[in-house]
Amino acid sequence: MAFTIIGQLKVGSLKKRFHDEFGLTLRVYEGREFANDDRSIAQIRKKTGTGELAVRKSMKVGSLEEKILKEYGIKVQIAGGDDSYLCDDNLTLAGALEKDTKKSSKKKTKTNTSTIQPVVKAQSGSFSEYVFANKLFKKAGVSIEFSEENYDNVFTICRAIKGHVNEINGIDVADGKELSAMAETALQNITVENVWKIALICQTIENEFIKSVVVLDVEDVLGECEGQEVNKWQDAVTLLSEGLNKRNTSDDVSEAQTGEASDFALGCFFLAVEPTSYRPDSEDFDLTDAQEGIYAWVTGFGNCFEYDDPVGGIIDEIESCSIKDKILDAFIDFIGLYYDVNVNDCENDDETINWEQVAEEVGARIL
Repeated sequence: MAFTIIGQLKVGSLKKRFHDEFGLTLRVYEGREFANDDRSIAQIRKKTGTGELAVRKSMKVGSLEEKILKEYGIKVQIAGGDDSYLCDDNLTLAGALEKDTKKSSKKKTKTNTSTIQPVVKAQSGSFSEYVFANKLFKKAGVSIEFSEENYDNVFTICRAIKGHVNEINGIDVADGKELSAMAETALQNITVENVWKIALICQTIENEFIKSVVVLDVEDVLGECEGQEVNKWQDAVTLLSEGLNKRNTSDDVSEAQTGEASDFALGCFFLAVEPTSYRPDSEDFDLTDAQEGIYAWVTGFGNCFEYDDPVGGIIDEIESCSIKDKILDAFIDFIGLYYDVNVNDCENDDETINWEQVAEEVGARIL
């Protein structure tokens, strides 16, 4: 078909027409940000173009993206129908829609059963974020290597990825497929402790427009987290309470125990708030309850003494100050990298953090 793109056309109208025709989402950018739906094509394009673009369902995703960039100077990316992941460049539009239909069917099954379940600790040989990062950087020609001795945390990896986007995008197709296959192994051992780490790496790669490595989308990561049932944010509160009660959270806690307790707490947070972004269309979705859940978890982690919520009460009962500090530090890093929320932008006049404002900012990114 001839897909007409004229200057007067609004970004929102273009996206709707593309979705209606191909069943997929067209992400349209202005610079590095998403273009506002109310902006016209004339306002965001860098080239005039011919006005008409021949688009067939047999055309590959990557080819169409490149064609629009070359013809109109507009950066676009093609995502699944619900806009939760980027399509593989090597698939045709028809193939991408077929894969998306299967994903949607799988997602509806999971939503109907209402099960997002975390598991016991991963076994040896499971996905290691720093081993994956080492291979990623090596194939990109970046002189960064982590080991058990020098590996700090997943935030170090994600910041390194953000700092070497150009090099990573230079990875060839074969190496990219190898890395993608390696990322797939993460689904075999998703735990409460690592679910948020794997999701953070995947989100960082996607947010930086890295197309050489096709990683997991967050829905897949959440969907493979099995074990204890988490159907709503209150279930994650129970999971957090019971999980911390089974761990050593006293003053004589070791460094390893401190890190494990912090990882577990962050996993509970992620399982509590993130699934809400996939459920707005379900019949039992309660927006007010979802907002209350995000508020409880963000304020409870941010300042367990000030706010009257169940999460803060659990954190407050932790005897070890080192665990409390570790949880707060990791939480601030996580929402900064994953949701692009800088808590320093939410300061009160006395330079303390307004965690209610932080909760609003996080909620705006999720809901």
